[in-house]
Amino acid sequence: IHNLFSYWGSCEFDLSPPQDNRNVVLIWGRNGYGKTSFLNSLKLLLTGVSDELRESPQVGRKLKRDQYLLGMGDEWMGVFNRHARAAGETAFGLSLTWREAAGQVEVKRTWSLENDEIHEVLHITCFGDTEHPLIDKDGDIQGDARAFLQARLPDAIMPFFIYDGEKVQQIAEGNREVQMRQIEQLLD
Repeated sequence: IHNLFSYWGSCEFDLSPPQDNRNVVLIWGRNGYGKTSFLNSLKLLLTGVSDELRESPQVGRKLKRDQYLLGMGDEWMGVFNRHARAAGETAFGLSLTWREAAGQVEVKRTWSLENDEIHEVLHITCFGDTEHPLIDKDGDIQGDARAFLQARLPDAIMPFFIYDGEKVQQIAEGNREVQMRQIEQLLD
């Protein structure tokens, strides 16, 4: 993770399977230590700037893509780490590497800020594959890289793959319409 949410600079996490071959990772810690930032970073990598991520509990409405990425005023700081942005950095993003039967896969989603414009690149490399990397730009949801990710983790099962306990609090605090939408998503 590089300059996303609460992570300033580059942070690397090793989620290799433990010796007992269990396939569940539990992330726990005190409030304010980056658990939700970590999970939202993974969602951002795999789905891009989705409707779910843009629904801001802090603001109480769905943010526009650029507002979500760069923030808006003092109420919402945005995905781009505010300390990195204040220090003049212009790049943020993340990558994930995993192994499939055909070989290693590396997925990178990066954003760069140039002249107050955000440029996004989703880059997927399948090592051992003779094909060229898959590259989608600027949030293309119809591209080959997005299709590659959807074939492995469809949006409909994302809530079960990456589950944040804070979601329970959002459901409990939401109005009936919000509660029903969240419950329907979980039961989809």
